[in-house]
This record gives sequence, structure tokens and C-alpha cells, in this order.
Amino acid sequence: MNRRGSLRSVQFAREVSESEALDFAQHMAITCSESLEERLVAVVLHGSLAMGDYSPRNSDLDLLVVAEDVDSDADVVALCDTTSSNALRFAGRLDLRVVSRGVPAAPPEKPILEFGVHTSRRGTLETQIHIVERDLLMEFSICRAAGRSLLGPSPPEVIGDVFRLWLLR
Repeated sequence: MNRRGSLRSVQFAREVSESEALDFAQHMAITCSESLEERLVAVVLHGSLAMGDYSPRNSDLDLLVVAEDVDSDADVVALCDTTSSNALRFAGRLDLRVVSRGVPAAPPEKPILEFGVHTSRRGTLETQIHIVERDLLMEFSICRAAGRSLLGPSPPEVIGDVFRLWLLR
């Protein structure tokens, strides 16, 4: 299954404070944990919120979810339902990506994104399912260097080094 799609419109009523964004990040980590159960490996917060440069007006909430195995359509549908409905309740922008454990552990040149949900400034909620996503290489590199674990082991314990030449392409 290879899909991209926009599900619905979202209205962002206000700016989201740093503490509200952190609370929502923790809520999403728990939501993913409940959905994936024992298959959840880690939830990593990264981007401006993790690096202390969060701006209520301009920043989004960046989460990387690493799971033992997310290869069935049932898993993806369950994640899509729970994360999308929660994203619609969040007043800010969200970028949440789910990958199977082996992908960040030894990042390939063309990593597979199992599931992603992104809310944009335009007020759309977009999901991505089972696609090659080269942007994950930069995300893995950032998470490994400056990410903050919300659940599970520290980022360097689950994310391997990314081949630098691939980051420059």
C-alpha cells in the first residue's frame, strides 16, 4: 500500500505555548504507546521544542515514533485513526512520523515511512502511508544528535549514524 492524502481541514484558533506543546507531545507519546502496546520502542521529541528554540507563532511539534513492527494495514489504520483525531484537537501544527525499528537503527539510503501525519499552516491534515521518505535521513540525524526521548531509550540507542553523503543529496 502506497498512499498520500489529505483527510480534512483543521482550524488553528491560537498560538500554542511551549508548556502546552510539551503536554501535547507527552499525550501523543502515550496515545502511540496505547495503540502500539509492547511494540513501541521509543517516542522522540525533536526540532525547536527539544532544542529550546520553540516559538509559539512559528514552531511545529516534531515527533518520531519507533516501533518494533508496523507492517500490517490494521496497525496503520489504528495509528491513523488515533493520531489524526488527536491532531485535530491540537491548536498547533504537528509532524509525527512512525518508522519500524530497523529503519533508524541502520538508516538506508531510501528509508520507509510506515505512517506520518502532518498538520499544515493552511489547515490541512495530511497522512502518508508506506512511502519512501528521504527526509527521514535528516530527521534521524537530528534526533540522534539533539532529540529528547519521551518514551523508551535515548535516541542514540535506537538511531544509528546516517551516511553523511546521503544528507548532502
